[in-house]
Amino acid sequence: MQSRFDNVLKELVIRHREHFETKMALTLIEDQECINAVVKISNKVIEIFEQYPAEIKEIIDKQPKVLTDLYSIDIYGHLTRKANVSPYDDMLHALKHAHEHPTQALHVQMCFIYRIYDHLDLAKVNVALKQEWVEKIYHSDLFSDRARKEISSTTKDCYKQGICHLAFFNAKIASVSSHKPAKEKFKVDENSNFYKSTLALSLPTVCGPSGHTGSLVLLAGVMNTLDKNEWQDYALIVASFLVIAGCHSFHESMMVSKTAGVKYEYGDYQSMFFHKLQSPKIEEILLQHNHLVRYK
Repeated sequence: MQSRFDNVLKELVIRHREHFETKMALTLIEDQECINAVVKISNKVIEIFEQYPAEIKEIIDKQPKVLTDLYSIDIYGHLTRKANVSPYDDMLHALKHAHEHPTQALHVQMCFIYRIYDHLDLAKVNVALKQEWVEKIYHSDLFSDRARKEISSTTKDCYKQGICHLAFFNAKIASVSSHKPAKEKFKVDENSNFYKSTLALSLPTVCGPSGHTGSLVLLAGVMNTLDKNEWQDYALIVASFLVIAGCHSFHESMMVSKTAGVKYEYGDYQSMFFHKLQSPKIEEILLQHNHLVRYK
């Protein structure tokens, strides 16, 4: 009987945390310091765009998946195709307006590092730097098992932002999106070591360790422009971006950022905010569910 009660309690804590993380993400995506870190990375990418315009345009022309990624309505943060505006100019515009639309800037950053960067002559010059970061992020067995399974979803057209799986908590989230989130396409493999270790911490899961985070952290490393606190802010807004998108939990994102030196203790929300604990906004976030947060 006690074991059954413990399982029910654990399930309830996880569902509460899904709602908590969704609300936290919706707050952090508007945090100015977090946005400033996105702007700083965007400015470095803008320098490359403006230094190698012809080369980047040629890469875009030869890589049709760039267009698919940029404009697909199934992807959160996607751009809207405009008549008589080139994909190059669309990307540059999103990067230059990161302050107003950080989610679009993050999406473009992702497309850049995943689809474009390796084809630039610049990448051949900086191959050692990139390899150094690849080894930091992917050296462990973190991605050896993606710990996910495809599922069939009956939900159509309109989705609530965030990672809530329970209808009761989903109804409390006002923000909606037309894209289809990963939580509607995948679920965590309950036989995976990742799932078992995360369940032991009573943490939300969506679809395993975040490859998106790995790519964006790799970009931040290669751009080499963030200080310690900015790294933390960038990791937080990347995690928030993916939580709002319904793609990953904070744990699934932050555990990947941790490989690059970002501070995060598994199962401890407060550890993510070591540089912001004097902020009233962050204090309020943590106090919203202080019974779920493990204070040291």
